[in-house]
Formats: sequence, structure tokens, C-alpha cells
Amino acid sequence: MKAIKFTKAALEKLKQTDHTYRVQDDQTVGLSIEVRATPSTLKVFYAEWSNIVIDKNGKQKRWGSRRKVCRYGQKPIEAVKKVVNANLDEWKKDTSQSSSKGGQVPSQNMVKRVNVSMLIISIYVYNSYA
Repeated sequence: MKAIKFTKAALEKLKQTDHTYRVQDDQTVGLSIEVRATPSTLKVFYAEWSNIVIDKNGKQKRWGSRRKVCRYGQKPIEAVKKVVNANLDEWKKDTSQSSSKGGQVPSQNMVKRVNVSMLIISIYVYNSYA
């Protein structure tokens, strides 16, 4: 991912293209801006970090997480940097893969119950049309 110094002039130069892309700030760890594809005109600040978990077999599992900070222009750039610097360590502590606050990864039992429920519904619907 490309990295630049986040200044008003540098961020104004980021143009929309036919695909969405992200650019990191080279001075603030974890801060990036996403420039949405046309026809959208959105630019959105995100805090990004990597999660590392050791599974029961001793293997590392990694996944990237990010949290929306605000749209470009809603807050001054220095305020966005302060928000990320102040909260990034706290956000890293939440290792769930859910985008909602305090969300949890569903347990295997819950996934099995949902799959069984969907199977029962599918059989019921199929039999009602037969």
C-alpha cells in the first residue's frame, strides 16, 4: 500500500479512479484513507491494524482489522491523527472479527444450529411444494 504524508494538499490530490484504493499515512501508525471508486466522491479515514492469535496447534493466525474514523472533511487531519493515536491500542484489544462494537465470532455450536435450522426450513419448504 502506498504511503504519503497526510496534509490537506496531499489528500486533495488523491483522485477517484475506476477502483477503490487505500493510502497510508507515513507519520501516523495505522492511519489510512480509502478513496472510493467513481461515481462516488467519498474519501474515508480508517484506523488499520493486524491481529495475531496462536491457535491450539501453536500456529499463528493473522487477519487485518480496521475501524472507520470519519469521512474526509468532517474533522481536521490533525484531529483524526489524535483520535487514532489515542484509541488504536484500545481497538487492538478487541480481537473479534465482527465489525460491530463488542461483537463476537459465532461459536461452532451456533453455526451448527443455524445450519440445521436452515436444513429443516429447506425440507419444509420443499415438502410443501411437492
